[in-house]
Amino acid sequence: MANLTDARLGKPARASLVEAVYKPILARDSAMFDAYVSVDLAHVSMMAEQGIISLAAAKALLSTLLEIREKGPGLLGIDPSKGSLLLQVEHYIASRVGQDAAGVLQLARSRIDQNAAISRVHARDSLLDIIEKVLAFQETIRNRAAEWVDVLMPGYTHLQHAQPWILGHYALYQYDVFARDFERLFQIYDRVNMNSLGGVALAGTSWPIDRRRTTALLGHSAPIRNSKDCGGFAMDYLAEIASGLSILMSGLSRLASELYIWSSWEFSLVELDEGLCGTSSIMPQKKNPYVLERVRALGGESIGWMPSQLGMLRTPTSIDSDRFFSSGNLEFFETTNWALMLMEDVVATLRINKDLMAERAGAHWSTASNLADVIVREERLDFRRAHHIVGALVKASLEQKLSPQSVGAAELDAAAEKTIGRSLSLSDAQIHQALDATAFVSTRTSEGSVGPSEVAKMLRMAADDSKAAAGRLREERARLKAAAEALDAAVAAILARSN
Repeated sequence: MANLTDARLGKPARASLVEAVYKPILARDSAMFDAYVSVDLAHVSMMAEQGIISLAAAKALLSTLLEIREKGPGLLGIDPSKGSLLLQVEHYIASRVGQDAAGVLQLARSRIDQNAAISRVHARDSLLDIIEKVLAFQETIRNRAAEWVDVLMPGYTHLQHAQPWILGHYALYQYDVFARDFERLFQIYDRVNMNSLGGVALAGTSWPIDRRRTTALLGHSAPIRNSKDCGGFAMDYLAEIASGLSILMSGLSRLASELYIWSSWEFSLVELDEGLCGTSSIMPQKKNPYVLERVRALGGESIGWMPSQLGMLRTPTSIDSDRFFSSGNLEFFETTNWALMLMEDVVATLRINKDLMAERAGAHWSTASNLADVIVREERLDFRRAHHIVGALVKASLEQKLSPQSVGAAELDAAAEKTIGRSLSLSDAQIHQALDATAFVSTRTSEGSVGPSEVAKMLRMAADDSKAAAGRLREERARLKAAAEALDAAVAAILARSN
């Protein structure tokens, strides 16, 4: 079989084109091989059903495509000088069943809608795998949140002691962050899972194709309705994928950064499993958090994903080749899978220093805002003046090296005299209660707060959300499985026909 370029160009590809263009593109397309063959099988089956190609050609094509699917791209004896994977497949089919069959494989389609269809099937499947991993990660977080529902800890803002916190509340916050990723990626998935086949190069085709049939056989939700929009002209879904995955990576990196700080000796709030760490080549005492550093590095790299895809969309719509000749987005899926795998392992095996967390929860005036609230209630002062009084108390106590547990009415009255010119009527017991970290947590009653009843409520809500999300995922998996079975049945029916 002659090379595609022989008739028009009359000379073979130069070595530079083969090395820098054909080889990388073949590697990229080979990584999407399952999607590639599925698109070919659906296209050929539809053409046979519509009478566009002969039964003999359809049988020859389908039987060879099944062989290729079973044995993989290595069967093709790929020669990069021939060009894209499409041409490698055509050459192999021609060598097995003849030019008459191989020559009609590309009928009623172009590389433009074919490549877009392959990209969408692969991206759809890859997204669903990541969505499933996000849900599994959420489940791990939820299970740890249930363990940590009463673990008192210091909360930070500006990396300074802020207010007492509950570790289970923190875990549920992380659960909700990744629940938004789950929803965001599923929304992107719905826009990705559309059928590009039938757009052809630009204007559609005169052949009586059935786009609804290939939609059903490939498990898509619907055909893309405008033929120009089918191909490489409006690949904005790739930028959406990059955006959604980079936001997910940002959340994973942020969690890794927080645990990175908390696991340091100075904080000592949490400890990583030794199997996720490394050590120094010179300092034998070191336990380095390799796993967190890897996720942080991957998160940094992911920042460039969306700009790189937007760069592909900058061209006029008469140019589609920038996208075709790009490296694609395969690394986005691979990197995100790595980060999810690592962080799920981190959370599942994380050890906490519960006693130290509780000890530090109220150690550095993190309950001061509660004392201000008590002053407002008991003394009928406005909050700003109460804020000033407590601020003066904290400043004087730090200067005198007094802890929150050791101050009482005398110290508070001195601060009040200094700021508002009079003393207050609070007792030592009221002040001690107001500055107690456990009491602080128990008095938080606002919706979504760290109070025990609210944390318990959020745990129940997370369990309900997980159940609904898992059901949604099962339904989509089942729908795609049914479509794959329908494709296999369509192929089998054609191969079994006698005329």
